[in-house]
Amino acid sequence: MDRTPPTKAQIDELVDQYTANQNAASFFHQMADGFSNQLIALVREHGSAPPKTTKSLRLAGDVYEVTVSFRSLSPRLNVSKKVEKPE
Repeated sequence: MDRTPPTKAQIDELVDQYTANQNAASFFHQMADGFSNQLIALVREHGSAPPKTTKSLRLAGDVYEVTVSFRSLSPRLNVSKKVEKPE
């Protein structure tokens, strides 16, 4: 393991990279939250209750199923790929 102390320039470069990635992560997290809220609104408006459930709604596309559970104060979103049933 290299025991040579980093230069000030190396420290600054690493901090710049860290900060840029933190900002990007925050941006994409905000975007994901927006999509999540849109999905929850769609399921709330157009979803139907899956069998044997009373506090969940589901909405299905061709590829994905979106289930929202309303058991707690904030809705919980679950997205999964649809399972093809053999014919």
